[in-house]
Amino acid sequence: MPHIREASPYLIVRGAAGAMNFYRTVFGADEIFRMTDADTGRIGHAELRVGPMTIMLADEYPELGILSPLAHGGTGTALHLHVDDVDLLAADAVQAGATMVRAPADCDHGERQCRIRDPFGHEWLLGHDLGQTPRASNGHVAARPNLFPALRFRDEHRAMDWLERAFGFARHAVYTDDAGKLLHAELKLGPGILMMGSGPEDTLGFSIYVYVQDLDAHYARAAAAGAEIVRPLADTSYGSREFAARDLDGHVWYFGTYQPVE
Repeated sequence: MPHIREASPYLIVRGAAGAMNFYRTVFGADEIFRMTDADTGRIGHAELRVGPMTIMLADEYPELGILSPLAHGGTGTALHLHVDDVDLLAADAVQAGATMVRAPADCDHGERQCRIRDPFGHEWLLGHDLGQTPRASNGHVAARPNLFPALRFRDEHRAMDWLERAFGFARHAVYTDDAGKLLHAELKLGPGILMMGSGPEDTLGFSIYVYVQDLDAHYARAAAAGAEIVRPLADTSYGSREFAARDLDGHVWYFGTYQPVE
């Protein structure tokens, strides 16, 4: 049996040039290739890169029986895009001219989804993971945890080995520098996540990390309350924005925009 090397959706659109602009604006697509029919000005073939996927498309050629969904009154297929924020992308799409077919909603299979129809008749199923979180009795997905205990060790690699052997932790995420020094690690035990790092920054070697959406407002509140700022508010090299403060009894709290993936 022949080996299939790659599969790409192929869209027939009425007004391919306009469709390419739409996909570029809404989905951030990059144009890879475009072949224009010299006689008619129609796009005979084009390729776009949308995330990791290549989408092929072309204008209608009714004389060859090549028609878009607009010629049939709709489409029976949809392209699924796995995205970071369904609600935000859906709002951008509607603003750019798409029609909301089904509004964003949490689904039982663990994804938040919506369905939109672009101005050219094709439907797109947008979804992002809700995470492996328990459901409340009313059926709604429970909020993801935002409080994480954190420990610091002088010999972090030996500590991870010991925690695995003694308590049954499993390494969930480990980040090191080029020299092998631990920058950050996350260990899982059941549904819980323990954060850890190297070299205690305080005498306790224990702290709490808190995920916060509006970190700047949270920082202003902590500073106004007189919290001792141990680490100033700043963007990090690993994509988070963070600060650290000490409470009344000397415990160090870290607040940031990084949220562990469960």
